[in-house]
Amino acid sequence: MRKSDKDKCIKLLDVIGRAHDEILADITAGKIDAAVTLLESLQQAAISMGNIIESSEGEGLEIVSKLEEYCEFVFVLHENLLDGQETNVKGLEKKFKKIHGNIDGLLSAIPEKNVFVFLPYKAAMWDALESIWEAANADNNCDAFVVPIPYYDKNPDGSLAAEHYEINDFPAYVPVVDYRNFDLAKVNPDVVFIINPYDEYNFVTTVHPEFYSYKLKNICKLLIYVPYYSLYTFSNGPKLMTSADRYVDYIVIQSKEYMHTYHIAYTPERMIPMGSPKFDRVIKMENHRQEVPTEWKKIAASRKVIFFNSSVQEMINGPDKFLNKMEYVFDTFKKNNEACLLWRPHPLMEGTFKSMEPENYHRYLDIKNKFIGEKIGIYDDTPDIEVAIAFSDAYIGTSNSSVPSLFFATGKEIFITNINIKSEPDDNAYAGKYFYVNTAFERYNKYQLMDGRHLFEYIQDKGIMKYLWSLPGRQYGYGQPISYRDKIVLPPIWNRDLLIIDKGSMEAKSISFNKDMEDFLPAFVWSYQEGDYLYLVPNGYPDFIRINLDTQEVASLDNVRDYVVSMHSTVGGESKRDIGGRVFYNGYILLWANPMKEILKINAKTLEHEIIKVDINRDILSLSPVGWGRDRLYTLPRQGTVIYAIDYKTGKILDSYDLMIEGLESVKRNPGDDSDNYFSSFAEVDKNTIVASPLWANKFVKLDLKTGQAAEWKCQIPLITTDVSPYISNISMGYFITDEKDEKEKRYYHLPSRTNYSIDMGTGGATEIPYSFPKESIEACEMGFAARQNMPYCAVENEINSLSDFINGNLKGRQHSKEKQLEEFKKINAATDGSAGKNIYEFLKNKL
Repeated sequence: MRKSDKDKCIKLLDVIGRAHDEILADITAGKIDAAVTLLESLQQAAISMGNIIESSEGEGLEIVSKLEEYCEFVFVLHENLLDGQETNVKGLEKKFKKIHGNIDGLLSAIPEKNVFVFLPYKAAMWDALESIWEAANADNNCDAFVVPIPYYDKNPDGSLAAEHYEINDFPAYVPVVDYRNFDLAKVNPDVVFIINPYDEYNFVTTVHPEFYSYKLKNICKLLIYVPYYSLYTFSNGPKLMTSADRYVDYIVIQSKEYMHTYHIAYTPERMIPMGSPKFDRVIKMENHRQEVPTEWKKIAASRKVIFFNSSVQEMINGPDKFLNKMEYVFDTFKKNNEACLLWRPHPLMEGTFKSMEPENYHRYLDIKNKFIGEKIGIYDDTPDIEVAIAFSDAYIGTSNSSVPSLFFATGKEIFITNINIKSEPDDNAYAGKYFYVNTAFERYNKYQLMDGRHLFEYIQDKGIMKYLWSLPGRQYGYGQPISYRDKIVLPPIWNRDLLIIDKGSMEAKSISFNKDMEDFLPAFVWSYQEGDYLYLVPNGYPDFIRINLDTQEVASLDNVRDYVVSMHSTVGGESKRDIGGRVFYNGYILLWANPMKEILKINAKTLEHEIIKVDINRDILSLSPVGWGRDRLYTLPRQGTVIYAIDYKTGKILDSYDLMIEGLESVKRNPGDDSDNYFSSFAEVDKNTIVASPLWANKFVKLDLKTGQAAEWKCQIPLITTDVSPYISNISMGYFITDEKDEKEKRYYHLPSRTNYSIDMGTGGATEIPYSFPKESIEACEMGFAARQNMPYCAVENEINSLSDFINGNLKGRQHSKEKQLEEFKKINAATDGSAGKNIYEFLKNKL
């Protein structure tokens, strides 16, 4: 019986009990008419209780028979009182107590039932709810209803297009109920589950408006949001607020490690970190595999089956790259007979192309039809992804999707592809990939750290990087190595400890910083050495740190992170961290605080500090002490072309200049990018002239500080906005590097080609400074299958391990270990035994 119905019966029985006392008192006082009236009400109360019980539990229950006997007894008593017959009050009192006690005992024995209603819309997403439903359906004290609801495509203008109702696509063992025959408000369920939190605010699809979260909230006790995705990496997640966030009572998440990824609207009390039902489904299917279509077996022909995942988010982020990648993958498998490709596009892929990328829609259809028509592999458009996962032997595709996490649960190989790569690597693809300069001068760059863990030494006369050593048991986390006396110092980026390595023995000692920090962020954003001191500017770590490299004494300024780190919204509405400009100048470390538009001025020796107010209302990317005797700082904005000269002692604005010149543009590298990012750094031509290098501008700009006139600066440095190699992704066009100890020589580091130039600022001449990594050393350092920063156990596509290498089983580095992968799986899912649904159900049942 529904708890709400049982509560009604309990209240009616309580009314009956109180009426008994009043009837006895009225008969004793001779108020027969009052007693007769109450008896008539008693009969109605008993009939109402019987109807509620029969409606809930069916006919034939003993309690209903007892209520019928009670009604007859009340009727007889009613007639006797009307006839004036004498009544034995004490006997009647005993009779009333006995009847009330019998009914109360029988009512208490009726088990309470909860009503759980599941509202899926796409059959392919049912796995997000199935194991919770199975637990509810198995409980005799719960009525579990699966009510598929319709959804609609959306036109580009947001209006509703085609309706879809997939009630016939759900597994045969799921007793679905047509929403048109189910009065949700009348049922008034205890718990309602949804998997679509967007209500009317999704650009591609929407569920039926009657099932928007704010309407459902009014007809149930608990509204539960179960994401239809599962997360694979630790750094991604749905930071954006959705419509349902304010209405749902609980959200189901994979594990406590992911609590930080959800919008601030979800407090920890509203999270159920017990695992994803999607993993339950995969684990069950892996142990009890179902039959697959005969056509699949025919195409696979006993070959290794590799699942290819194409995600909607990856397409939205770059449609051209996405389609190029698809063509590359299909062509690679077409030429290879070692494995069979199983391609399963996201269920919303075509609808998203049609709604958001109509100009690419037909190209997508052409690629799809070619794949199917030429039988390049298996095309999977079935509603049950777990069947495909169980049938497949390995995964290739993006990490930013639910699918690799599902493969993770099986222990099968995961190969994360790079959306930028659309061709096989040539012999020189690895060249320049790893050399990422911080200062570009040999005395600072004698050592390089590849992939944050492999230490190389620069042999200047040969122009090569010699492999020295790899960090034992570490994967990532350290920045540009610093040569200090007989030591090599590795400043932390992701880690919270600094490493000091003895050059002779190569033994490492660490200095740890143990304060709590924001999860999954770099601890520090910038390091600078001056003499015996190393300075660390925070990002995720709270404090500014100074280390005496001689004595290893650590000093700090507390809570500097909140001062120097700001947040701003991107085009997509996501929050992005922004670090202000910083510079070491005249014995001070100067940090621009974007949130407050101030400078934090720190004495490098004493750590005494002060706040310098500056009347500039914009975010500053960099601070540069250039020009006019270097008595001033120049600001480069994060966006725009206006720069300021300021007095770093007072914050007074000395001059302002606009670097906008004819033909100057900001290159838009990413779809939807509306940022006006122009410049990255300054360098002096002479004391009266400085040059700004492009961040994403299409020109170098020269500024005459006396006249304020800006003009294009011609040089031999190539202006390349596109990636020179798909294996080297541009993060900007490059930047000037100047050495405060040698003001004459200027360097420029060209990021697209990873080339280091010596620059003649007078003529614009550029001389390449040679260096190279021996290919055998790079191959020896390849990780292969391993856990990476913010990414669980996998292998990745790169210039050493290509897609063909993976297909043919020729990956370099550590080979795959199913046992290691399943051990790592524990980090991303709280219920590795497939019990998430059961645990979630028990949690919610206890909350009612």
